[in-house]
Amino acid sequence: HKCERRESDVIVEDSQAVGKSRQQVLEVKNQNAVQTKMRPAAPAAVADINATTIATISSQKQFRGERRKKAFAAENRAENNRKKWKFPDKSSIDIEVEPGSEEEKLIISGGLTLVEIVAPTLGLAPSIPPTDNEEQSSASVSYSGGFAKFCKVNWAAYKKDIPTNCMFSFLSSSEVSEDCETKYTVDIKTIVDKARAYDQTSKGQTEVSVMKPNGFVFHESRCGSTLVANSLAAFAPEKTRVYSESGPPVLAMKACDFQSCDEGKHIELIRDVIYLMGRSSD
Repeated sequence: HKCERRESDVIVEDSQAVGKSRQQVLEVKNQNAVQTKMRPAAPAAVADINATTIATISSQKQFRGERRKKAFAAENRAENNRKKWKFPDKSSIDIEVEPGSEEEKLIISGGLTLVEIVAPTLGLAPSIPPTDNEEQSSASVSYSGGFAKFCKVNWAAYKKDIPTNCMFSFLSSSEVSEDCETKYTVDIKTIVDKARAYDQTSKGQTEVSVMKPNGFVFHESRCGSTLVANSLAAFAPEKTRVYSESGPPVLAMKACDFQSCDEGKHIELIRDVIYLMGRSSD
């Protein structure tokens, strides 16, 4: 009997509490409504703020519009440059050079220029040390693998108009050098060994010139390196060979960035690439 009374008391108290809370909510709503009706009109300062906000939004829209126009113009310029220069792409024809073929003889005689390389991977790995039963070889082991790509670069166009053909990617494009639509692929080490042997046996008896590099201009964006390199070439175009931002040296130097390499093999690869770039019959 006592428990029943307590439950009824709780129910009555809860109902009274709900009634009070509803009444309080209604009072708050009525007060807000009265305050809203009694609120005075917006002063001039508020109108000024609204006008300033509108002006700010419109100026932001105008700024975004100008920025889009500039980005669109820059994209058009880049597209026009791509159409103008026709940068080398993957659609070029690659022909694998057979030993003893006319293409190989043309490379060895300096008639074709090194334009691309595919650096070796496993061929640069450290050599396996000999076991106890094997004799230590005194001769160092050379690298193996990797490919070099050659084509007929129009160096005459570079000598005639250096500013227009200031970068090697322009010069080796099919727009300037039509014969570079076809590239001849050969093993790097194989062609280097044959070229060195040819240069040693026919020294002074052929038109091939083997030029050692006199300097390197390290490139950073917008630093003037292209201007410096081509200014040096402009002093004596007939006696100077400049490669402005050519890919093979960079790829050779970065060949060990993501793999373990033998230092001697890596140095040999870099020297071989520079040697091939310094050979010319023009």
